[in-house]
Amino acid sequence: MHMLRHSSFLTHPPTSYKNVVMFPPVIMRIDETLAELVAFDTSSDNPTLPLATHIAMWAADLGFDVQRYGDCFEALIIRTQPALKAKRYIGLCGHLDTVPATDGWDTDPLMLTEAMVDGETRYYGLGAQDMKGPVACMMHALEKNQTVPAALALTYNEETDFGGARLLAANAMDILAPMTLIIGEPTQGRIGYAHASYTEWQLTITGKGGHSSDPSNSCNAMYGMACVLQQVKALSERLMQTPYDGFPGAGSMNPGVVRGGDANNRICQSVTMTGDLRLAPGYEPDDTLEELQTGAQRTLQEAGSACSIEVSTVCSYPSFFTSPSHPLIAYLSTITGKEATTLPFSTDAAIFNGEADLPALVCGPGSLDVCHQSNEYITKAGLQRGTAWYTSLLASGVGCMDTSGRL
Repeated sequence: MHMLRHSSFLTHPPTSYKNVVMFPPVIMRIDETLAELVAFDTSSDNPTLPLATHIAMWAADLGFDVQRYGDCFEALIIRTQPALKAKRYIGLCGHLDTVPATDGWDTDPLMLTEAMVDGETRYYGLGAQDMKGPVACMMHALEKNQTVPAALALTYNEETDFGGARLLAANAMDILAPMTLIIGEPTQGRIGYAHASYTEWQLTITGKGGHSSDPSNSCNAMYGMACVLQQVKALSERLMQTPYDGFPGAGSMNPGVVRGGDANNRICQSVTMTGDLRLAPGYEPDDTLEELQTGAQRTLQEAGSACSIEVSTVCSYPSFFTSPSHPLIAYLSTITGKEATTLPFSTDAAIFNGEADLPALVCGPGSLDVCHQSNEYITKAGLQRGTAWYTSLLASGVGCMDTSGRL
């Protein structure tokens, strides 16, 4: 096992972009590019500006059109010169942020480390798979296709609130409108055409507190929550058992955290439960949460409880759906050798497609199995495949087709 080193690697990324070492204006090896990206700590609330600036300087040096959005958290749209006048073309898309490094790393998460494991070459580093590896593939593909209409959109905070995608959707629709977006999340080459919506919800049971020695004059919210949990379970089971083409069910509801009570000798006056709700395209979260509110209130009344209940939405992101008959799906399948599928996780497509109504698909190298954990890695073969897929896609000109498949 050894660290990858190069004269331009930034093992301690500067806080000011004035001191950033630019990518050389020639095609680097893909592992060298990935090492550059991993060296920047863009986890959680860390600004993406240093890394975005680094990439913007690389793009400008190659003569690409570079549009920058935001301040300390920055998103980019990089276009080839032919894209400036094209009516339709492919926009590759990735995010610059990562989840925080967890305990248990065997190497420095910000120093790309190469190792041979089980007969394959792996590159370990924070975000190596999700998704700085795919971003490196996209950069190489764009660099190899400077004479065709193509773009690369880079977002931030995909792991938290889709802040970068929202910023671009709000401020750059004139630039995004000609694009069909290919989002490079790890799908092992399968072409994702849909994923569920995601909603975080809160349910609060309010009773009447009092001294624990005299429960007759009180209403313990704990008992109310015990009744309501059965309602949540029943609703989730019904969603999972409702058939929906391409999905394991119409959705799921998970009670994640329950908090309540403040002393053993005090009758609990309030209990709050938070959880998530995932629904297949076409299902509205508000309708399901209203059903939860109504059903839970009825359950409390049937149990003779005087507790009240309130259900509210904490945050919500829409589902994503592009027709499985979209012509790009068939073409991508010929490149990757994989089939179209729905996805079990959310992506920036929730904003670009679900809110902004842009055509989008999700396709990238590598596996979800190694994401969001210590010793995250992408294989050398995965990097090579991803670069080949995106390079072939851009070079084909298939992105200049409209949704009917016409050029």
